[in-house]
Amino acid sequence: MAFMDVINKSVMDRLGAQSQEFRHTQPYPWIRISDFLYPEKFDQLCKDLPDPVLFESQMGYKRAHGQASHDRLALQYRPALEKVLTPSWRDFIHELHSEAYKNFWREMLGLLIRTLNTRTSFDII
Repeated sequence: MAFMDVINKSVMDRLGAQSQEFRHTQPYPWIRISDFLYPEKFDQLCKDLPDPVLFESQMGYKRAHGQASHDRLALQYRPALEKVLTPSWRDFIHELHSEAYKNFWREMLGLLIRTLNTRTSFDII
C-alpha cells in the first residue's frame, strides 16, 4: 500500500487481516473501528471543515416506506472543489480515492473485481 498521511495504515492493515471474520459476522458484516484517521489529522479536518455555502441543501425529500426525510447539507466531491478545499481536506480526499484505500475495501468485502467506484460526500445533519 502507498503511504497514507491521514488514514492510519496500521489500522487498515489490522482490519484487512480480519476481513474474513468481518465478512462472516452475523447478522451482517460490521466492525468497530477506532483511530482509522490519525487523531491529529482528524482534529485538523474538523478545524478545516469546508464552508457551508459550498453545500447543497437536501431537505424535505420524500423517502420510501414512510421514512422521515433525511434532512442534511451535502457536499459532493468534484474536481472543481480542489481550488477551495484546504490542504488537509484535499489530502484526505486523495487518500479516499487512492488505490490503497480501494484495495482495502476490496479485501474487506472479498471483491474480485478490479473496478470499485467511490463517491465522496460530506454531510452535515
